[in-house]
Amino acid sequence: YVDAASGTAVDVSFDVESGLRTGKLVRSYIDAMPPLRPLVLVLKFFLSQRGLNETFTGGVGSYMLQLMVVSFLQQRHRTDRATGLFSPQNLGSLLLEFFELYGRDLNYTTTAISVRRHGAYFPKRSRNWMYPTRPNLLAIENPDDDKLDVGKNSYNIGRVRRAFDHAHDAIVAASTRDDWRRTCLLGVVVDMSVWNERVLQRGL
Repeated sequence: YVDAASGTAVDVSFDVESGLRTGKLVRSYIDAMPPLRPLVLVLKFFLSQRGLNETFTGGVGSYMLQLMVVSFLQQRHRTDRATGLFSPQNLGSLLLEFFELYGRDLNYTTTAISVRRHGAYFPKRSRNWMYPTRPNLLAIENPDDDKLDVGKNSYNIGRVRRAFDHAHDAIVAASTRDDWRRTCLLGVVVDMSVWNERVLQRGL
């Protein structure tokens, strides 16, 4: 339902113990990964403005999005350790890299994602998560139950991927203009007037 006072959409579940476990898990990731929460907030807003933020309409729900960001940060940390180089931690760079990974680099057809332990990629075929009618779904292992694919119902993931790809290109193009320092690069891909209003309402 939608809370009348704040306009916030709320999901209520009964007798679902996994919700408590996943809530605790997500909080542990937020504590361990400072960029996680702000990235998820921006990406959730980005998807919401495009009607791609709800699982029941084939979009990316909050839990799936959180796992996508966790995996992205895990992979980035692993790359830094392997190369001995430490990438910039500013949120703008992270957002752009996220768009690049999920908009163009990741092979959705063959690759599945796990965030357990320190995170990994593995073949979708190894879990029989290849769906002939929807071969390009993004497969993500549920860390609470590794037999479940969190992404299997996000049938509009192709639109999500194209939105990420377009956002990456739009930000890169805007950053190469002569007046880029006077441009809010985030405003290239989200409606900042709505974003600022939400921030003020929620005191973020």
